[in-house]
Amino acid sequence: MKRVCLILLLITTSLLLSAQQWEIDFGNSLTYTWLSQGITDREQNAIFFGKSGSDKTDCYPYFIRVDEEGNHQSYVLGDERFHNLNKPSMVQMEDGNFFMVGDVEKSAIYAIVLDSDFNVLSCKRYDKPEDAHSMVGGHLVLDHDGTVVLAGSCNYDENGLGYRHYFCRFDNQADTIASRFYTPETQPGIIAYEYELDQLLLNPYGGFVLLGAGIYGARSILRFDSDFNYIGGNQLYANRRKFSDAYSDHWLPNDQLLVMGRVASFDDPYLESIGLAKLGLDGTMESIERFYCNRDTMLLTQNRCMAYYNDTTIYGAIDCQWYLEGPSITRICLVDTEMEVLGLKEITTEASDYYFPGSILSTPDGGCIISVMEYHAFGENHYHGKIIKLSREDFNPIPCSVKEMPEKAIKAMAYPNPAKDELNIDISGLPGHNEHRIQITDALGHIYLDRVIHGEGNVLTVEVSSLKSGIYIYSIYNAEKEIVRNKFIKE
Repeated sequence: MKRVCLILLLITTSLLLSAQQWEIDFGNSLTYTWLSQGITDREQNAIFFGKSGSDKTDCYPYFIRVDEEGNHQSYVLGDERFHNLNKPSMVQMEDGNFFMVGDVEKSAIYAIVLDSDFNVLSCKRYDKPEDAHSMVGGHLVLDHDGTVVLAGSCNYDENGLGYRHYFCRFDNQADTIASRFYTPETQPGIIAYEYELDQLLLNPYGGFVLLGAGIYGARSILRFDSDFNYIGGNQLYANRRKFSDAYSDHWLPNDQLLVMGRVASFDDPYLESIGLAKLGLDGTMESIERFYCNRDTMLLTQNRCMAYYNDTTIYGAIDCQWYLEGPSITRICLVDTEMEVLGLKEITTEASDYYFPGSILSTPDGGCIISVMEYHAFGENHYHGKIIKLSREDFNPIPCSVKEMPEKAIKAMAYPNPAKDELNIDISGLPGHNEHRIQITDALGHIYLDRVIHGEGNVLTVEVSSLKSGIYIYSIYNAEKEIVRNKFIKE
């Protein structure tokens, strides 16, 4: 049965940071620390990396290796060649060494081989093409043959538009084996990237998949063969909704990508939401299910906003920024592959105005580790990083979540559940002769029933045959407050 996800805006439970497992704060040792990316190494340690230094304009590559217990080591790559290295991406190679790329002043790419202690073993500089105005770092994947593939972006427009992508294949010494630079003349025009790409993935059938920006603000999926020849692509939209950010770290068994990102509506562009979709390689999507929705906040996702552990444990990190007033906070959602929200965690503190998520990773015990950036003052030069470990039990279950509620408890108040034509709600516990109000809403908060009832009788029968299939919430209120909230499924 197709399930629709709860909007987390409906949740009133306050989730506090006090339940977390541990926290590492790097704010006291470094003025500026930005931990934007993360990977898991072969020993199942989390490695977060970014840059640090005296301020945003004077920083160097920075690495932190941390295990599940919070034991950690940090490393600074103080080589002057890598001063202000931007857009770092890193993978671990078959020999155990690390391969990292990044750009310097958008004029050159450095490809760097590092040992397990992040000492430089090899470094090669690759300058931008002469006809390009700039070149930026991109994303790395380890190919099946052990080579490393980079996909990045070049700008051929003096006004800052017209980004086109490039590919490079490297050996384990950072030497290029093959490369291809697309230009405005050779880039497929109908879905050409206008901006930088989001992600590079291995295609299970061979070749590569790119997720990134396309025309009209909708993300695109582009497919290339192993020689970087373009095969085809599509825009990412369905049900009059489009992805304006997109990320995935999990292939479903039927060769679909489970994609998470920021969703915009064709009908209401000012309504920000975060959603999931099952994306086929041909660009088709079964749906885009929104699981967080709020008109008062600007919602953002980072490059690695999703961490898959198993089909019932997928973590998603969201940056919530209030438009008019209030802080920016990080929210972590617990969802499953059927796109149902199972829990929520807020990361914030009264001592800080802003928390931005960097990267989120799942851990072998089923929990997650997330990097966040915090600052207390105006200006980006005051950021510092934190790494926080959470267990699955730290995520309070969503009230009346079908998967977290015993079957008997569901059927005790509303039946049949799932319902087809009529839903019977047990109201025998309501005080007789007192007026109450019942309201039924869908997962997006749209009201389908709102009427006054009395506590007389034992069962209230509601006609639901006109409702579409999905999950709905019914609430009963007295004159002062909500006294019953539960969920039912419409077949």
